[in-house]
Amino acid sequence: MVFSREMILKARRADLLEYLRSRGYELKKEGKNWRAPGYGGLVIRGNRFYHFSGEIGGNALDFCIKFLRLPFWQAVLELNGSPAAAIERPVPRAEKKLKKVLEMPARFRNEHRVIAYLTKTRCLPAGMVVDLIRIGLLYQDDKGNCVFVCRDEAGRARGAILAGTVSNVRWKGVAPGSDTGYGWWWPADCDNADTVIPVESPIDAVSFVVLYPEMRESHILALGGLHTEALEGFLKRVKIGRVVLALDSDIWGRKAALEWGGLLSARGYEVREEVVPEDAKDWNNLLRMNQS
Repeated sequence: MVFSREMILKARRADLLEYLRSRGYELKKEGKNWRAPGYGGLVIRGNRFYHFSGEIGGNALDFCIKFLRLPFWQAVLELNGSPAAAIERPVPRAEKKLKKVLEMPARFRNEHRVIAYLTKTRCLPAGMVVDLIRIGLLYQDDKGNCVFVCRDEAGRARGAILAGTVSNVRWKGVAPGSDTGYGWWWPADCDNADTVIPVESPIDAVSFVVLYPEMRESHILALGGLHTEALEGFLKRVKIGRVVLALDSDIWGRKAALEWGGLLSARGYEVREEVVPEDAKDWNNLLRMNQS
């Protein structure tokens, strides 16, 4: 099937908000964006989208092909409003709100590999790594991965953020059944702390504290990426008046900081940013650059 240049351009420029509503999606307004709750961080603005958990984005045509997995011809027809494209197919549904069973990775008999990786490759202080293991926020699983335990206020495990320990492979994951409303929470060193510092990953969170030791007087919260669920869950459970956004310096981190900052300010939180220098990208990168 051959399409004209005009039809393809129309498909790329199609209003994704209108298209998704026509397909039965429920959308929630967030600043200038719209979010589809339950789809792993699917954000829409105009004819553009970004899917945080899938790390894909683009225009309306890209959305149909990359996210909905439609063939090119069907995507073009649908976005041009052609009834010929109305083929029966299920609309992707949001994840059911069923309670999932958490499957924490099996713990290995020691943490030697994790300690070696975090101290030698990631340049984190050995004493700090050992202390995180001691207080139950970190362990090594039987595959040699770092397991950063996401705990609630009572100290119960609600999930885990995983990181590989192979130096040249940046593997990340989560424990099956993890509750996305809980991030990796490193409680403040002082009582009655009024500040939380959201960071994208646990390794960056620890690196941030190494770079700015005074920040241990605040709660440190690793989100496991740019996932608002963990931050929203924390803010509902813990009384906080101030949020210091310490996200990565890439384009998505900067966009998220701008949008989240506006939303949090509108809700009455005092908000400021700690910005990673652009040449460093993230806090661990900056730490390693400072030590080289």
